[in-house]
Amino acid sequence: MRPGVLVVAKAPVEGQAKTRLGQGVGQRVAADLASAAFLDTLAACEEAFPRGRRVVAITGDLTRAERSVELARRLAEWDVFRQRGKDLGHRLANAHEDAARVLRAPVVQVGMDTPQVTARHLAAVVQRLGATECDAVLGPASDGGWWCLALNHPRWGRGLGAVPMSTSQTGVATRAMLTGAGARVGCAEQLNDVDTADDAAEVAMLAPDSRFAAAWRRVDDDLHSPADLFDEALAGAPCLVHGMPSGPVELPVDVWRGDCDASDRVLVGECSGPTLDVGCGPGRLTQGLTERGAVALGIDVAPGAVRQTRARGAEAICRDVFDPVPGEGRWESVLLADGNIGIGGDPVRLLRRVASLLSPVGRALVEVAPPGRGVVTHRLHLQIGDRRSSSFAWAVVGAEALEVLARQASLRTLWLVNERGRWFAQLSRTGNHRRTG
Repeated sequence: MRPGVLVVAKAPVEGQAKTRLGQGVGQRVAADLASAAFLDTLAACEEAFPRGRRVVAITGDLTRAERSVELARRLAEWDVFRQRGKDLGHRLANAHEDAARVLRAPVVQVGMDTPQVTARHLAAVVQRLGATECDAVLGPASDGGWWCLALNHPRWGRGLGAVPMSTSQTGVATRAMLTGAGARVGCAEQLNDVDTADDAAEVAMLAPDSRFAAAWRRVDDDLHSPADLFDEALAGAPCLVHGMPSGPVELPVDVWRGDCDASDRVLVGECSGPTLDVGCGPGRLTQGLTERGAVALGIDVAPGAVRQTRARGAEAICRDVFDPVPGEGRWESVLLADGNIGIGGDPVRLLRRVASLLSPVGRALVEVAPPGRGVVTHRLHLQIGDRRSSSFAWAVVGAEALEVLARQASLRTLWLVNERGRWFAQLSRTGNHRRTG
């Protein structure tokens, strides 16, 4: 018999659905996006499966959901039953059992995390499940989970309760469970789940005509530039940075607004001649250079940061390092402190740009992360209160990785030193400069 479809869903209630996404866009907005994704998923399933071949397993209170009226109207044409089980894995296994009992047919199960799913995707899964060599079809998600699990008999899903859910290994573990039970497993197309704001932006681009994309465009229109929120943080507003593996952290503006400390003075002391401070922030290092009698210029994309630098008596302009910069090719020192080697998320591109700013005998002074960090690029955003910035790429470079990156940028690592827990390096286009301090 032709398979039916099972949608396993959580009522899109504020604070209960898509809470990770809600950390970036607000919980009510996240619930509305979840509701839009649910509706898009239902529409795709309705196009691929006739009435009477569609079931929903729901948890949560749909009467409290965002877009509850529209959801109720849509679900009137579906068979709806409650999820049962102590955790997600057991609820999935039970949902397959219940759906197979209602449909009396193989079951194609999807969630509500992939609003870009189309009838074409679902038809491909049905075709794959109908192949003689397949007992199950697993649709991988880019985060290591899965967006689709089709079973020709619910017994193949009975082990789902033992599979760790919502991890980067869920897909691998689910496949191992299926094959361990004796199922022959086919593979569907990989899709991207929506778990974060960056996921939402990507999926909205993939399905521009969807309800989800329309909802995301309303969110995106309300986003602020990172520079604007950075300036507010410099003015004293508590600001969180989202997107690092350790979770949200507070932007350390108090350090940047302070005076040069002992380790700062070591870094400043290594600069010689005209110096460009890239990503100067509120200007403590540009000020330190100026007080030493150096010709120094700070550049930053945040106008408020530039104003604070000038208020310290130092020179600064509002400028992106990748835009034209005064004195290109004549700076004797270029400074990338406070992790600013992460600017743009591509350290090699940034270091090549730095090389173009240096004079033939110039040096770059770079602060990197402690050894063991490797090179990782994150998508970050800032948050002040309930306001969120658009996302931006930022790289973290461990000390051990710098030499290889420098070579790719036609720079040479002259030295690398740990000063009071901070790691500094000197790079040069030519020559063999030594530390002066």
